[in-house]
Amino acid sequence: MNKRNCILKSLAMAMLVILGLSFTPMVNAQTQANADAMYNGYLNTYLYTSGSTNYFTNSITNRSDNFEWTQAYEITGVEDAYDRNMSQARQTLISNLLNTFITVNFTDKNSTNLSWDTWNDDSAWSTIALARGYQITGNTTYLTDAENVWNMAYNRGWDSTFGGGIWENQNKNSKCVLSNLSFVPSGIILYQATGDSSYLTKVEAIYAWTRANLFHTSNGAVNECVKTTGVDTSTNAFNNGLFLNADAYLYRLTGNIEYYNDAILAASFQINAYPIMSVDWPKNGPFGPDQFWRGLSNFARWNGLWSNYSTWFQNNATEAWNNRNTTYNITWDTIATQTPGPDILSMETESAMVLEQVAEVEDVVAPPVFSGNYELENAKSGLALTISGGSKSNDAAVVQEPFVSGNNAYLWTITPVSGGYYNIVNVNSGLAMNVSGASAKSKALIVQNPTQSMLTGNDKWMPILNSDGTYSFYNLNSQLALDDTHASTADGIQYQQYIANYTPGQEFHVIAH
Repeated sequence: MNKRNCILKSLAMAMLVILGLSFTPMVNAQTQANADAMYNGYLNTYLYTSGSTNYFTNSITNRSDNFEWTQAYEITGVEDAYDRNMSQARQTLISNLLNTFITVNFTDKNSTNLSWDTWNDDSAWSTIALARGYQITGNTTYLTDAENVWNMAYNRGWDSTFGGGIWENQNKNSKCVLSNLSFVPSGIILYQATGDSSYLTKVEAIYAWTRANLFHTSNGAVNECVKTTGVDTSTNAFNNGLFLNADAYLYRLTGNIEYYNDAILAASFQINAYPIMSVDWPKNGPFGPDQFWRGLSNFARWNGLWSNYSTWFQNNATEAWNNRNTTYNITWDTIATQTPGPDILSMETESAMVLEQVAEVEDVVAPPVFSGNYELENAKSGLALTISGGSKSNDAAVVQEPFVSGNNAYLWTITPVSGGYYNIVNVNSGLAMNVSGASAKSKALIVQNPTQSMLTGNDKWMPILNSDGTYSFYNLNSQLALDDTHASTADGIQYQQYIANYTPGQEFHVIAH
């Protein structure tokens, strides 16, 4: 472990002491191999495949497909795995899963918006799977369906009872965390994809209502529901995780410090309660720790805070790995005890699979080390990335041209920041490769601007090593790939971000100079 990581781990341990946490650190417990094994174990155990038809089955012995919301929930877990390893195979699986999901729940039911299901939280899980699926694949069908379902559920679910909030079910007995904050991530993705500001207005109102009615600003606890009979004050990791993930998305988009402070408080409450988070699921079934693991991981990675939480993540991931069912490489939610067999629900083992995907592995698997200056040569065009006209101005275009030796405008420094992401800075201008306007849309243009914090992420790139030795670069804000526009071989073409297509136009030779 290098000096920097040692310092970060020392700071992390100090933070955990401040938070009042006490547990034995398990250094370098989590590995890429473990994460892959748990992901593959989950697929091998529960995934039904017939041609391009894919769905998750109910359990090891019950091979019927899971109901609408559970299917969407599990697809989201696969999307988490894609965010860790943006492979073409995982992208294809997400497409197949969503296409099957749409056939079963939209086409076969002659539905455009899932209004046949009266549970609004069910609709929320579907919007998340579809909206993230659009981000990953670029399939506009998923975007359209996500919008239709999101608006249907909001329009029928939100009213002035209790001062606002979305009903959990149209029987109108309760307004819960799960029927409100579950709409925030997808609402923000829809806002970014469409530019429709009404989504942002609504998700901020949803959060404000939940915070006012169910969040304890004194200690970070999150209650269950406001009911017609009163407030259900029970707490669990599921609800805390939904709250934390909403904070992560909202703070990243708006920079409103209230979201950041609320996230710190919600995280502290849950971590203090559970040094090892075992058996803490919602009232309606054995699932849900994934919501907290996902939310905390997003918040930590997006804000450069990973060192504060890495030891806690490592210990939980190790516990889940050590107590897995080794026949299937799956772990149930009670991660501190041995996973039994043979008949375990797929929903009960999804959370541990997600944990292994979102528990950061950069401390144990060496990230790419770039030292000095580099030429970035596109594998399709054979041309080098540079700044148009050698400009040193903000917003100047990143283009491709024949490499000019000795000209710093054709060289870049690649510097790690956090969570596997890097700044890519032009040597001549000192400005960073950046998505224009912090856009999350496909085809947004690439320019140079001063480096920023982790907050927006539009100047942060994750380098992924391809099998042929080239690298692809994925943007933190959009999750889209650095792309040679139209796979052009012409000089002077400005670069863009685009859906990952695994072609040479998105692959680069990183050549030291």
